[in-house]
Amino acid sequence: MPPQTADAPDKAAAPLIFFDMDGVVADFLGHAARENKVGPDGNCKFDEMDEAWWAGIPAFPGARDFYDAACALARTRFLSGPALNPECFSGKALWVMDFVPERGKSILGDLVICRSESKCLLAAPNRILIDDNDLNIAEWAAAGGIGIQHKGDYAETLKELKTAIAVLAPVKAAAPKKKPRPPKPG
Repeated sequence: MPPQTADAPDKAAAPLIFFDMDGVVADFLGHAARENKVGPDGNCKFDEMDEAWWAGIPAFPGARDFYDAACALARTRFLSGPALNPECFSGKALWVMDFVPERGKSILGDLVICRSESKCLLAAPNRILIDDNDLNIAEWAAAGGIGIQHKGDYAETLKELKTAIAVLAPVKAAAPKKKPRPPKPG
């Protein structure tokens, strides 16, 4: 797949897809359970999650094929809410570089890390968020974007994504051109 370039002015109205990471392409909960990072109260032990832990979260089976299919439809970015720990930020960066290794460090230009409650600040009519969190989806849609809640089925999410892209596609049929009127004498 060719590398994506910086957003050019003529691409401003083109669709842009944002992927949440944890729960959409990265198996955060499974990894936390397997690595004993969930306490007896059901809360994650974020202070015990170092850079290697974040970088080592396995991708869900089929996640890369899903990502590639979405990249073929429109520009893409990763949009992830971090734990408030610097090692989470760097671990997520390493994870993305491992997930899309052919892009090298340039993939970091497509990684946006912000608090989950701030994701909606990036919403716009031509922007689509794929997220597993229903609150993030509702806030994104309320802010003017298109939200698609991923429920674990990539085929279904891709179907919804294709429908959303089709809605955003510009109308290709132009109105017929009128013949210019000859100037009035006079």
